[in-house]
Amino acid sequence: MTIIEVDDGDARIMYSYGWSRGGSPPDLNHTISYTSTQGAQFTFVFLGTSVRVFGTLAATTFPNTSYSIDSGEPVLFFGEPPAQMQYRRNFFSSPDLKYGTHTLVGTCVDEGGLVYLDYLEVETPALLITSGSASSQPLPSLPTKSQSSLSGLSSTDSPTSGSPTGLIVSTISPLSSVIITYWGSQPSEVSAASPSIFKSKPTPSAAAIIGGVVGGFALAVITRVLYLRYRRWKSRKLVALIPRRQSFSSLTSLAGSA
Repeated sequence: MTIIEVDDGDARIMYSYGWSRGGSPPDLNHTISYTSTQGAQFTFVFLGTSVRVFGTLAATTFPNTSYSIDSGEPVLFFGEPPAQMQYRRNFFSSPDLKYGTHTLVGTCVDEGGLVYLDYLEVETPALLITSGSASSQPLPSLPTKSQSSLSGLSSTDSPTSGSPTGLIVSTISPLSSVIITYWGSQPSEVSAASPSIFKSKPTPSAAAIIGGVVGGFALAVITRVLYLRYRRWKSRKLVALIPRRQSFSSLTSLAGSA
């Protein structure tokens, strides 16, 4: 079994009119929700086998409340004011429930009595481990046998139908994880290195291929243009030198005849 704490500020807890938000360091996450309005309610839908309600007992008022599971008979809580504030007191504990989705409704019974809701605790057999944190999630029904074999588990051990007891998600690296579905009790030993992890070889994208072709073609064109311009420049230089050589030869001939 796994115990999951749900803070009063969690978005899964729905509040009716009359609730306010406050908090101090003794409260879980330093937050608390409170009301003194008769009939004010909070509703919490959870997946698990039981739920507990925790709050603060004020030193001056009677936080009388009632709690109902799945529209069942309300259970009353009459809190007597202590000599001083008492934090994280258990207001309600549900009986053992069948694993599944349930609805808890808490109601302020009396007008003027401050009710402080700090947090809830949900008990569930479904364990989800992701980067060191735990939370619950619904488990799907699998109509066929498992086709994978992991450490401590085999395909022959898997039932042909029904809902699995839980999931274990073990993070191998920031980009990969192993998901194990189990029936019955949680496997005592599961090796994260057991599953075969297939990684496809990286292939260049179409954009990279097109870019390479265009770049190569552009380089060839630029090289060709520079070569032609060089030849043209060289030809012009040779043409410019030929008349000078002829003039020099003529002057030499005239000087010899004189």
